[in-house]
Amino acid sequence: MELAGPEAALAAAGDWLLHPALHAPTMLMDARVRLRAEERLPGPGEPVRLHLGAAQVPARLAALDGLAAPDAAALVRVTLAEPLAALALDSFVLRDAAGRRTLGGGMVLDPWPPRRAGREPERLAQLVALSQDAGAALRSLLRAGWIDFGAFVRARNLPPAGQAAALAAAGAIRMAGLAVTTAQMARLRAALIEVLAARHRDHPDQPGLTMQRLRLLLPDAPPAALVGPLVEAALRDGAIRQEGRHLSLVSHSVRLSARQERLWRLVRGVLAGARFDPPGVPELAHATGAQPVELRALLKRLSALSWLEEVAPDRFFLRDAVAGMARLAGAVEAQAGTVGLAAFAGQLGVGEAAAARVLDFFDSIGLTRLDGEVRRVRPELRHRFDDALEPPG
Repeated sequence: MELAGPEAALAAAGDWLLHPALHAPTMLMDARVRLRAEERLPGPGEPVRLHLGAAQVPARLAALDGLAAPDAAALVRVTLAEPLAALALDSFVLRDAAGRRTLGGGMVLDPWPPRRAGREPERLAQLVALSQDAGAALRSLLRAGWIDFGAFVRARNLPPAGQAAALAAAGAIRMAGLAVTTAQMARLRAALIEVLAARHRDHPDQPGLTMQRLRLLLPDAPPAALVGPLVEAALRDGAIRQEGRHLSLVSHSVRLSARQERLWRLVRGVLAGARFDPPGVPELAHATGAQPVELRALLKRLSALSWLEEVAPDRFFLRDAVAGMARLAGAVEAQAGTVGLAAFAGQLGVGEAAAARVLDFFDSIGLTRLDGEVRRVRPELRHRFDDALEPPG
């Protein structure tokens, strides 16, 4: 390709012309090298010259699996002195620093390796797998779990047809940028059910687990991109249910004692009547005839069950009231472009101090975001409380 004009001076031998989204030069890569019979692997501080395509870049090598014997392949970490465009399975030539003597050649295995993983057995096994064709490499890598499929595709410059073929060869699916086998997803689903069952067995008086806590208790703490669809499928199938923030098996139910049930009915009546301006715990204790310590403990437990929301210290709201306040915040923003304190207080029919407590709560849970003097409802969380379930009682 011939370039003309001022831009031509910016191009150098070995540069690539490509879409900006694919621009990802590297200064560190893992590779497999083979030396000539009379050569040895240069030491970590010994410079060499790496030739890949038309590019020539100073580099240093570090053995990952021991020193290479003459005419034998070795896995190495290549540190480059300049950014280089390289893809997996690209071939290169190694010469001495002066460029007079050919030391051997090699093949790029991973153009963007993790910096801290190098000589661990798991990493060496990954590098061996990466020397195969796309389908075989993906199948080998997925034996350990899941991988970033986007990075895998970019490293090999796979077109859509090649991506589909690799997934089919590996018996895998693509999910939110990750590749995972259907067998692994089945194992994760079984583990999800077992984790919830163990939670209910060990803590029968607790509501279950939040999504984040459940994810961390699954084997190898899979990423949210996998756990989210897994939970959604289990909810659709009726294997689990969600109450507020908590997930549980459908067979699990939390029971209050008879005394707690009676107190809860009294509390619920008071909170429903007050709606957007509920009394604090001392006033609520006076209204129900309960001891403040006992009442506070019950309210805390009901909040953990997602039957209530503690919007401010000792200030508890029914979840449907919180859902209503969230909708009103959205209505205020739609009209004024911001959730102003005075306008929001007017919509709730409460004083500005009470409205400020609610807005602080919304900020703390991420429902609203305050930027200078402007507060807006985050669109992706606008309906967070719309599915508030009616607690029993």
